[in-house]
Amino acid sequence: MNVSAVTNFINFNKNFSKPIKQQQNKTPEAVNLFSAANTSSVLADKNYNSVFIQNNPAFKASIPAKVLELGKQIPLSDRVASLFEVFKHEEIILVSKSLKEAQNALKNSYKSANQLFRRIFFIPDDNVGGTLAFIKHKQGDTELWNINKDMMFVNNDYLKNNETAYILNGDIIKLNDFTMEIKDNPKANLSLVRHTFSTILDFEKEVRPVVEKQNLKSIMSMAKDESSKVQPVMFKDVGGQDKAIEILKRGILYPLKYPEAYKNTLTNHGALMYGPPGTGKTRLALALSNEAGVNFVKLNGLEMESKWVGESEENWRNLFKLAKEEQPTIIFIDEFDAVAKERGGQDVYGDKVVNQLLTLMSDLEKEGDQVIVIAATNRKDILDKAILRSGRFTLHIPVELPDEKGLKDILSIHIKNTPVELDLDINEIAKELFKKKATGSDIPALLTSAQINAYERCGIHKKMDEGTFVPADLDLVKITKEDFDAAMQELFGQQKTRKPIGYTNYNKN
Repeated sequence: MNVSAVTNFINFNKNFSKPIKQQQNKTPEAVNLFSAANTSSVLADKNYNSVFIQNNPAFKASIPAKVLELGKQIPLSDRVASLFEVFKHEEIILVSKSLKEAQNALKNSYKSANQLFRRIFFIPDDNVGGTLAFIKHKQGDTELWNINKDMMFVNNDYLKNNETAYILNGDIIKLNDFTMEIKDNPKANLSLVRHTFSTILDFEKEVRPVVEKQNLKSIMSMAKDESSKVQPVMFKDVGGQDKAIEILKRGILYPLKYPEAYKNTLTNHGALMYGPPGTGKTRLALALSNEAGVNFVKLNGLEMESKWVGESEENWRNLFKLAKEEQPTIIFIDEFDAVAKERGGQDVYGDKVVNQLLTLMSDLEKEGDQVIVIAATNRKDILDKAILRSGRFTLHIPVELPDEKGLKDILSIHIKNTPVELDLDINEIAKELFKKKATGSDIPALLTSAQINAYERCGIHKKMDEGTFVPADLDLVKITKEDFDAAMQELFGQQKTRKPIGYTNYNKN
């Protein structure tokens, strides 16, 4: 980054020429205003500021000696006040003997700054005896930040290292033998001569991509944070999909866990799971990632289509880039048909997304990254033909409605920690569920409803109403066949049956 030794401030944001309006009823308060309660920058917690401070060549910039001597004739309080007129949140004003001294002070304190350093204004002065640092709080207040090892004072209140204090017009700040009065604005308009007493270091170009990367990383981590709070789902916890599990094991899991066995083999980087809703496609993908011990990112096609309009191609590129950086990674895209419809229609935006996806999938295969994309859809018939061809989503995995045995397996998994009567016939319930064409997602809802019925039958709800319920009351509650029958009626009894052809009599008045 090229930084001019003398920055021309003449045309710099003339709208800021008016004096800053401070709230005169405030008093200086020595608190750490960089705490999480007072600011919202995630990036500063990650210490990204170190990238822009440690050994940065920008800190070698300086003001020519002749110009510097001219600028030093202006009182320091006026020079600082002139910069107060133009600096903003995530910008810092530094006053020190040299840029190197200011840099060293920041090296020791940047971890406490819970905001980014987008721009730094530097004023050289031989009399400070340390480094003065002024920052702008996100609410607009100007603060003094003590980045010195020595204690500072604002009027009679002391300021420890890494503490900040609001400063107001007329406040007196002290650092060792140095004293300065704070002014809202200088005696004269110094906007045309700021270049004689200050240097600006602009890090905006470096900061922007870091912010974008962290935002995307935060979005991706949402799925991880959510899944880490519950017991991890494994293949043994997925019932009724033995065939799909076998395909996932042989096509994806084993190459991920035992890469040495697949050195001379083209591995799969994409899989398409298709079938009716509620059959467990998401659960299968999550179980696969847990079995493999890799990162898992869950995305929804419909949400992406609505949120990323106009910038989706770049976001897809960033998503795959980050997945590669954190590989091995499984990206799961639910409702894939929302972003991968067949091209050639009037949806130009959709066509661009499909083109980008095809390119990214091809790159995964060429570069051999350990990134697997698993897409799920209920509408395989409307997907673009190029998506379905081998080389992108090579594995096509049908996830159908479970058969009677599959329903029994799912029921057994979910009933494991549920209090049921010992003589409850699971085979009979599974047979009834099969007749109803139940899906895997119907079974947890069925169990919840059956448990509520048992609570009602055993008087648990009545005790809760009266405030006499104790946990020991649950010891006598067992879910019976009657509770299941009632739940079955509630769950499936409301479903409308298909009317026979000719049912409607159009000639009827």
